[in-house]
Amino acid sequence: MARQHHGRRVVAIVASAAVLFGCGEQRPPLAVAEPTGTTVAVAWPQLHETADAVAPGVETVWLRRRSVTVHATPGGRRVTSVRSRTPYGSRTRLWVQERSGAWLKVAALDTSSGVGWIEERRTKPARNVARRVVIDRSAQRLTVYGGARTWSTRVVVGAAGTPTPLGSYQVTDRLRGERFGGTYGAWVLALSAFGTPARTSRLAVHGIPPAARPGTGSAGCVRVPLRALRRLAREIVPGTPVRIRA
Repeated sequence: MARQHHGRRVVAIVASAAVLFGCGEQRPPLAVAEPTGTTVAVAWPQLHETADAVAPGVETVWLRRRSVTVHATPGGRRVTSVRSRTPYGSRTRLWVQERSGAWLKVAALDTSSGVGWIEERRTKPARNVARRVVIDRSAQRLTVYGGARTWSTRVVVGAAGTPTPLGSYQVTDRLRGERFGGTYGAWVLALSAFGTPARTSRLAVHGIPPAARPGTGSAGCVRVPLRALRRLAREIVPGTPVRIRA
C-alpha cells in the first residue's frame, strides 16, 4: 500500500509540473492552454550589453510583511497583493524596476500588465543582483551579462504556433528539477509571467525534457542544455532581470 501511495505522489508531482509551467512537449501533448506571445514590457536596467561591461548591480528588495498590497499606480487603486513566499515556497525577492517617491515598481503576476507599485516602507533592502539575462528569440541564444564575464548558450524557444512571450521579467524561483519528477531537466528558473492566457501555468527557463524531439520548438518555455543550465543555476538568483526580445 505504501508503494502504491508513493507511485500516486510521483504521478501527481509530474502532472502538476505540466500545469505549473505549461511547457508541454509535442510528444506526448499536454492538455494546457498555450502562450499568446503578447506581454507588456517594463523598464530595463541601463547596463551596457558588451562583453567587457561591468554591471553596477540591480536593486532588489525583500518584503517586511507576509502580504503587501500592490497598487496600479503610486498611491493609486489597489489591484492585488504580493506575498513574502512565492507559490513554490521561495522567499519573495523583487527587482526594483522603477522608483517614484516612496513607491517601488515591481513584478506582480496578478495584474494585467504583470507589474504594480508597492510602498517602499513595506520592504527591506536585499543584496543587489550582479547579473541579468537576455534571451534573443530569433537567434535562439541566451546571454548572461554581469559578473566576471559575459557568456551565452544556444537554447530552444517556442515553436511558431506557441512563441516564447516577449517582454521583461524577473526570476522568481530557482527550483531543482527532481521536484517535478525530472520533467523539466535538472533545474527550473520560474519567471514572473504566466505561460497561458488562462493564467494556469508559468513561463520558465529549464532543461531539455526527456520527451522532447530534436529540432522541435517548445510550447513557450526556454530549454537550455544541461551544462549551461547548471551554470545558470549557480549564477542566477531570484530577482534577476530577464529580457526576452525578438
